Amino acid sequence: MKYLIFTPLFLIGLLSFGQTADEYLELALQQHKENPITATARTYFHKALKLEPNNEKVLYEFAMYNIDKKAYDKAQDLLTKLLDIAEDNPNYYWQRIRVLVRPNSLDEELLLARRDLEKAISLGYNDKAKIKQARELIDKYLN
Repeated sequence: MKYLIFTPLFLIGLLSFGQTADEYLELALQQHKENPITATARTYFHKALKLEPNNEKVLYEFAMYNIDKKAYDKAQDLLTKLLDIAEDNPNYYWQRIRVLVRPNSLDEELLLARRDLEKAISLGYNDKAKIKQARELIDKYLN
């Protein structure tokens, strides 16, 4: 009788063992799209990062998920790791600026956001309206 219980569990374990980080990423995005309230998507993101801790796509999407969930500290950590891996993408800097510039941000975070803004501009980020708004907010929150 106990073999009838363990055999299906063993087979399910074998099937889930072969998944890649990209497959877990797709599961996370699908789960978040279908039912954004559950934490299943977060579990899939963690599994993907466990398999490939430096996967740019997984780090970026997980950061966007955390921004959507207003988990800004977690998003900031993911974006910082992402910028350590790929420091030539202006969009990654812009996303970290979005996370850093808040009314309750520390001065160090706002100064980092200012440096990120200059770096994003130097890498080709050119949305003038967003750049102007970011500069105004950074100056406002620093004072």
